[in-house]
Formats: sequence, C-alpha cells, structure tokens
Amino acid sequence: MAEQSDENFQRVPDQENPRKRQCCNITSLWAKYDPTFMSTYTLAYFNGGLRLFYIIAYQDLFKNYYELEPSTTALYSLLIWSPWLYKFIFGILADTVPLFGSRRRNWIILMGIV
Repeated sequence: MAEQSDENFQRVPDQENPRKRQCCNITSLWAKYDPTFMSTYTLAYFNGGLRLFYIIAYQDLFKNYYELEPSTTALYSLLIWSPWLYKFIFGILADTVPLFGSRRRNWIILMGIV
C-alpha cells in the first residue's frame, strides 16, 4: 500500500463536552438579550415544567385513587384544562373591546361570574 499524506484526511474536531457548549450558549443569550426578557423567559420555561407535575399528579389520582377508565380521565382532563384553552382569546378580547365603557374592569367582573 502506498503511504497516504495527511492532506487526504480530514481532521475530526475534538468532541467538546455538550454541557460546556450549552453553558456557553446560555451565557451568550444573557449577554445578547435584555435581562428582563431572559428572566421572564426563564420563569415561563420553569412554569411549563411545573405543569407536568400537575398533570402527573391528577392522572395518578384519577387512575389509582378513583380507579377511572382512561376515557373518563381524558374527559376530566379536558374539563380541567378548558379554562386555560380559552384564556388567550378572552385576554385579547378584553384588551381590545371595551365592555360598558371599561376595557378591563367589567371584563374581570364578567369572567368572575362565568
């Protein structure tokens, strides 16, 4: 076999620690964006994770304590989450359409009654 020169081979970069790369990306985000935005984004991300604990808790309650069927559990889950499904629509509506002369106060009273 003929000896091949180093020019024919591509040099494979050293594998970095993925956590080190992730840490560098997070610090660059904090440097790039406003701290208020990043704090809000972090809290929203944390809140999304807490929602999973809530889902696991009530599914366990429905399955083990109440011994419900999966279809009944799905129905109750829909009933539990339905106010959050429509929250965005009512938020936009309350911010843009005044109700009896007030933009928010009367909407808050109406949604409290509903």
